Amino acid sequence: MSQDVRAKRAVLYLRVSSRGQVETDYDPEGNSIPAQRKACQRRAEELGMEVVDEYVEPGKSGMTVDGRPKFLEMMARIRNEKDVGAIIVYARSRMHRDTADAAITRRELKKLGVQLVSIMDYTEDSYVGDLVAAILDGVNEYQSRASGADVAYKMSAKAANGGTAHQAPIGYLNTGVMVDGREFRTVVLDEERAPLIRMMFELYASGTYSFREVQRVVTESGLRTRPSKRCPAGREVPMYTIGSILRNRYYLGRVTFKGVEYQGRHEPLVNQELFDRVQGVMRQNNGGIRKRVYDHPLKGVLWCGRCRTRFYLDIVTNGRGVKYAYFVCSGRANKTCRSERVPVAIMEAKVRAHYARLRVPSSIASELQSQLDAAFRERQRLDVEVREQLSSERARLERQQDQLLELIGDRTGRRCASTRRFGNCGISSRE
Repeated sequence: MSQDVRAKRAVLYLRVSSRGQVETDYDPEGNSIPAQRKACQRRAEELGMEVVDEYVEPGKSGMTVDGRPKFLEMMARIRNEKDVGAIIVYARSRMHRDTADAAITRRELKKLGVQLVSIMDYTEDSYVGDLVAAILDGVNEYQSRASGADVAYKMSAKAANGGTAHQAPIGYLNTGVMVDGREFRTVVLDEERAPLIRMMFELYASGTYSFREVQRVVTESGLRTRPSKRCPAGREVPMYTIGSILRNRYYLGRVTFKGVEYQGRHEPLVNQELFDRVQGVMRQNNGGIRKRVYDHPLKGVLWCGRCRTRFYLDIVTNGRGVKYAYFVCSGRANKTCRSERVPVAIMEAKVRAHYARLRVPSSIASELQSQLDAAFRERQRLDVEVREQLSSERARLERQQDQLLELIGDRTGRRCASTRRFGNCGISSRE
């Protein structure tokens, strides 16, 4: 494909960072994705470019790009097919929240002759554009980390006050109550499911019911999970979660955040005596916990080709005490996939056969090593450069803030003390 034709072809990269941003409208994509698409298509028309494909990442968060399959697929296409001249995004923050990732991507796109066009940001292909891009990427990373720290602090404070900083477990409902004309988020008992969860504790505390038998009884009594978009009628509570429910101290009236337990404001579903009896029976029966953890070099690295969920290692024992090891798809355990469990020996043979077909020429290996070394050196250089730029920008903003304080002091007839904080002179940031 000629360079002129390629320069007029573009792909769109559209992303939101949480499922909540997707599930906000009748449209399965929510509101944000269609709005991004419309703006990016309009910019492509203004630039006289043809949009040949789009890569949509709905509800994919994470600071780095490793957890974003559509981004990786897009970069592989650009790298291998070399058939587009631009990536159009709504904002640079949709692409990156990590300065190292941003620098590596920017460097690779420049080598491939592909420009990154951002609707909301300055993206001129020049040394000034590179400087602005580096600053914006640094600011995006700072905002992401600062926002995460702020959310964690507020959630910790909520837990310390007895509030529930997460979705309430089955048996409870997250809801809002009006107090003095204001709505407060709180947790109340689920009148439909709470009695059945309490029954679950009482059955197991008797010492005559296994996890599977408890699950059968409460399911026959009508216990189902809360309705969801995927399963509007709910589904039976899986057997493998029974132990987690019976160990959960939330039902005792406690809330836990980052390993610290607090007295919750929600109504306990069971009392201390019943909870302790359940824990005693679980200890007596080993609580359904395996006495040893089985390890294997392939644990955690195998994924199902059908449902794209991870395989886990399962050890089963027959009636004669003989143990058999299998790799099992997590989707099979959740009853969302029909993949068969695979004996460990067969899985090992398949993995060996796969890697036996792979060949990396020494020239490519050397080139990859050189590129990695160069990328790390570039990352170190950019880290220093971004820190210097941000320090300079901070100093400039602080000077402007001092000038603003002096102007406000003149206007109000009083001078603020030499300070860098609005609060110290009684002036709010909105003034």
